[in-house]
This record gives sequence, structure tokens and C-alpha cells, in this order.
Amino acid sequence: MPKLFGAKKTKKSSGRAKKPDRQVSPLMADEPPPSSSSSSRLKKDEQRTAQRKERDEKRKKREERLADSKTSQESSKKSKKKSKPKLSRAEQDEKDAKLGCWHKTQEFLVKLVHVLDALIGFTFIVYGSLIYTQFEKPAMEAVITSLTYGSVMLFTSIMGAIGFYTTLCKRIGLLISAYMAPL
Repeated sequence: MPKLFGAKKTKKSSGRAKKPDRQVSPLMADEPPPSSSSSSRLKKDEQRTAQRKERDEKRKKREERLADSKTSQESSKKSKKKSKPKLSRAEQDEKDAKLGCWHKTQEFLVKLVHVLDALIGFTFIVYGSLIYTQFEKPAMEAVITSLTYGSVMLFTSIMGAIGFYTTLCKRIGLLISAYMAPL
């Protein structure tokens, strides 16, 4: 017989050749030797089906736990929502109409800011007109700057006051006052 892949020749006894000894790698040391009998294959098939059933049961239990946890979370969310009674639109408007303790202070500060803006604007208008009338050669840049700044300040304070006290034009006066405030 020819030598294939390093196999050793064996002595023939009783007409049959012995199979070469199987070399076992360290990775396969725990594996049982392969057998060609159908009974071992059936045992392996049975083991595989048992393992599959165990995995399927574990999956079902896990899915049930997840489903239970989701339903418990949903029920707890619903119970939290149920604890807050829903108010009708009229009741909610009435509740919103009640003002907090700082409302009067805020209202006073807004009025004060508009009054101060008006005073500053008026002061700059008077200052610009005094520069223009009291000197023979007035500094026109200073006159223009102070009159413009005073006019803008006075205009925004008037618009803010109108917007604060009336709902005219959807309170656009407050919007103008707010945007012109950084000046």
C-alpha cells in the first residue's frame, strides 16, 4: 500500500489492516472518539433536540418576563396619569388666571423700566436740542446721535407701555420694546 500523508504501514494480521492510532489535539481532548454506529448519532440527535427545547423554554420565559415588565410599566404610567385629574378647559383657564406672588413685583418692574426708558429718551432729546440751540457752531454729530438715541428710547418706551396696558395689535408694542432694549 502506498504511504499517504505520513501514515505508517502496519502489520497485517488475520487479513485486515489496523487503523493508524488517532492523534488527539489539545482542543479535542475532551471529545469522545468518533464512532460510526448509528446509535451514537441518535444519542447526539436526542441531545441536540433536548438542548433546543431548553433554549426555546428559556426564550419563552424571557419573553414572558419582558411582556410582564412592559405591562407593569404601562399600568404604572396609567396609574400615575390617573392620579392627576384632568381639568376642563374653563377650570384650567381659571387656574391659570390666578397669579403668583411675584406677579405684582414683575408688573412693577416692567412699569419702572418703561418709565426709565421714557425719561432717558426725553433727557437725550433735551440734551441734543440744547447742544443745537446753545452753541454758534454746534457739534452736529453729537446732536444727531443724541436726538436719534433719545427718539428711539422714547418711542420704544411708549410702545412698551401701550403693549403692556392694551392688547392692541397683539401686544406688538412689548415686542418692539423688548427688541430695542439692547440699544
